Amino acid sequence: MKKLMVNKKITMSILMLVVVLWCVQTASYANIVSVTPGDDDTSLVVKFNFSYRLNASGSYSESFDFSWRQKSPQGEWESATKRYSVSWSIYYIPIRTVTATREYTIEGLIPNTTYEVRLDLGSIHEGTTNFIPLLISSTPSLTETTLDEGMVKLTLLYDDTYETDVSKISSAVTVSGIDGVTVDTASVQRNSDTEITVELDYNITDFDDDTALTFSLGSDAITDYAGDAFTAEILVTAIKEVVSALVESPLTESTLDESVVSLVLTGATFEQDISKIKEAVTVSGINGVTIDADNWQRVSDRKVTVKLDYDRTDFDTDTALTFSIASGAIANHNGELSTELSVTAIVETVAASVVSPLTEETLDGSIVTLKLTGIDYEQDISIISDALTVSGINGVTIDTTTVQRLSDQVVAVELDYDGTDFVRDIALIFSIASGAITDYNSTAFTTELLVTANRNEDILTIFWTDSGTDKIQRANLDGANVEDLVTQGLEGASSIALDVVGGKMYWTDWGTDKIQRSDLDGSNVEDLVTQGLDGLRGIALDIEAGKMYWADTGIDKIQRANLDGSNVEDLVTQGLD
Repeated sequence: MKKLMVNKKITMSILMLVVVLWCVQTASYANIVSVTPGDDDTSLVVKFNFSYRLNASGSYSESFDFSWRQKSPQGEWESATKRYSVSWSIYYIPIRTVTATREYTIEGLIPNTTYEVRLDLGSIHEGTTNFIPLLISSTPSLTETTLDEGMVKLTLLYDDTYETDVSKISSAVTVSGIDGVTVDTASVQRNSDTEITVELDYNITDFDDDTALTFSLGSDAITDYAGDAFTAEILVTAIKEVVSALVESPLTESTLDESVVSLVLTGATFEQDISKIKEAVTVSGINGVTIDADNWQRVSDRKVTVKLDYDRTDFDTDTALTFSIASGAIANHNGELSTELSVTAIVETVAASVVSPLTEETLDGSIVTLKLTGIDYEQDISIISDALTVSGINGVTIDTTTVQRLSDQVVAVELDYDGTDFVRDIALIFSIASGAITDYNSTAFTTELLVTANRNEDILTIFWTDSGTDKIQRANLDGANVEDLVTQGLEGASSIALDVVGGKMYWTDWGTDKIQRSDLDGSNVEDLVTQGLDGLRGIALDIEAGKMYWADTGIDKIQRANLDGSNVEDLVTQGLD
């Protein structure tokens, strides 16, 4: 029992020792990485690394001693202590050593002086403070718009003084960094031994990013000095010149003509002379849109209004108008600005309607209404009459003496029909030329109305294939009303057979080596037999038996198949050549 208690004590001691060791916080090393000048001329930035061990506490902190002295002439060591801390998640604590990087700033140093620096009495590193002999300032701050005639103050630091002869100073001051910026040498003023002011000239060369002006002060401007020129920078804020196009109501194809657009500048102003503005502003993006030369107004330094002219050249998709303003329109500016306005297209349509469906018997004298959408008819009825035509059925015309303009968008016409027979249902096609429509100069509008043929008439129709034009066609028995039925996919259609009851026609094509069929009007083309053929000639149907027959001169066979192309059989394979 006593032995067991001793073992427990030993175990507890070992555990406590492990915990203590686990929580130990020690830095393995600390060393300087670099010593660099600070933001001003009286400081140095010491960058250093130190290592520490991850532990169960989740944090680590340690104080470091920094010391420094002037190198030449050698000064006394000065020192400071600063504590640094790090922390980490205790949920991830593998036993390992990691390194951290920190910075310490030494302040109150002498400008343009080299110092020796060490960390925790370690190795010595050197760093030199900045030498900033010239201070640049401007009130107000310089921007792209205030650059021209902007006043800048150049102040000497330390013990330097300006020459008393202003002409020496004027010739020694230069500026660079932004194209078009120079010093007006005649404006240089010596305010005191250590301060001068200069006025800037700027020819308005545009820039769109904040940019630094660098001033250089040559030795001739400084009393008893023969060294390198002093330089200093001052930031100039860029002004992004933009133009916006504004309208009271969104532009559409129907409202484009005579719409007024306001062009508003930001960061720039328009020239006073309106003629300069007119020459420099253009519009593009939609054919037929221009700016009315007689309707310009310079409302203010930043706003100009223009009126649009539109010749009604049609467009059917939403499009952007682009307004461009060349530099000639903008005061003290040498770049081009542009902006866009969206224009909604109006899809113009025409629809034909009748009170009762048209038939062959009711064609003559029927009244057809032609209704426009998105556009209007001309006021002059004679112009409308001349621009209306009808086609599709032989013998049908429009009685131009009966045309009525019922409203801006509705016209009624009466049909004349001379009784020329037609055997199939056919569409009448109404065409309205641009002359009938106000402010419209594009292609004619068309619309259709189906006319039902007289089913009681015994008029026959003929069908044929044409291997020269690669078409299947039909017409009345007298040759009238020729129609193209199949015009695509044929390379040598040579024979045709009809299933009138089933509403199908069948044909062979020796060019494509296919047997095909379609509805009697040419729609719904189907491939029936496409394999094993090489020189098709002729086709015949046995509708009751559901079979079709054909000859093939390439393989010297007579064959048959079901009407859907299945179950191909060889019937005659010998003695054919």
